[in-house]
Amino acid sequence: MLPTTPLDSPALKTVLSQFNAKSQSASDILILDVSGNEVNRANAIPDRTRNDRHRAFFTAHRPGAPATLFIGDLGRARSKGNGGSC
Repeated sequence: MLPTTPLDSPALKTVLSQFNAKSQSASDILILDVSGNEVNRANAIPDRTRNDRHRAFFTAHRPGAPATLFIGDLGRARSKGNGGSC
C-alpha cells in the first residue's frame, strides 16, 4: 500500500482482512485516527461512533509516549465472544 492510501479505503480493508485471515493470533484488526475514532477494520464494517481515545492501547501511543510495544489486557471480543483485546 502506498503511504497516501486513505485509512478508510476499501483497498486497505482488503489488506487487513487478508492479514487477519492468515493470522492465528488476531481476531480483528482496527485502525484509529489521531483522535481515537475507528476508521477501518478487518472483520466488520467500521463503527463510526466508536472512539477509543481514553483506552490504554490508544493513550500508550500518544506523542511523547515512550516508543515501546504495548500489549493491553485481554478481554472479550465484542463480536465473537472469545478472548481478544477490546
